[in-house]
Amino acid sequence: LVIGRLLLRSFKLPERSSQARMQGQRTRVTQAITPKRPGRVTLHGELWTATAEQPLSAGATVTVVKREGLTLHVAPEQDAKPHP
Repeated sequence: LVIGRLLLRSFKLPERSSQARMQGQRTRVTQAITPKRPGRVTLHGELWTATAEQPLSAGATVTVVKREGLTLHVAPEQDAKPHP
């Protein structure tokens, strides 16, 4: 009975990596990103593929502007504008 309650409660929890929660989050680039070649960022302890409209070097601080499947679209902190 206790296990059943815990299992039921886990289904009610919001998805940890939902788009709404990720949009606007600041993170750092862990692998360089160019417009033609995705790189990597770490967000909430998870490694994500990331794209950007301009080159970003490893260590750059970026903001998540949207999530598309398993890819995050990021922008340099000062250029971040949410996409619809």
